[in-house]
Amino acid sequence: MAVFTTLERLQAVITERRTVQFFDDDADGAISESDAGVQFAMNSANDKATSIIFKKGFSLDQIDELVADESLQRYATCLFAMYAGQRRLEFLDSEGRGPFDAMGKQALADLTAISTGELRSKLEADAGDNPLTSADTNTGQPLFVISRDPRCPGTPGPGGF
Repeated sequence: MAVFTTLERLQAVITERRTVQFFDDDADGAISESDAGVQFAMNSANDKATSIIFKKGFSLDQIDELVADESLQRYATCLFAMYAGQRRLEFLDSEGRGPFDAMGKQALADLTAISTGELRSKLEADAGDNPLTSADTNTGQPLFVISRDPRCPGTPGPGGF
């Protein structure tokens, strides 16, 4: 399994005090990566990042090379923060979002952009060509755009000559 983030990286982003608030289930003031809650949230973040990057078409060996990319580590750490913030009900807002929900959603959007070729990993050249994008980007736009309806964006117009 690819390990993009760790407890140490999470503490660097959201502070050790905040991390202890989220994960200290026995109220002793100490946490470690071996704690069940930490393991669950950390593995969830690493698995999510891996699955999104895997969707891009990289092999598991290529993903292991991408683990050293700081941007991918940062995105996975933001996902870890989002999952950590969801552990305690007292930190959730009225809509069930944790304090780091926005960070996690932005990280998901950025990882998805990497998976479609819109953004690139700095280490992608070292990992090898992506067989799905063939080194091109995929913006999701069709090759030919024919007469969009100005009254209803995103739909084709009536056409004609």
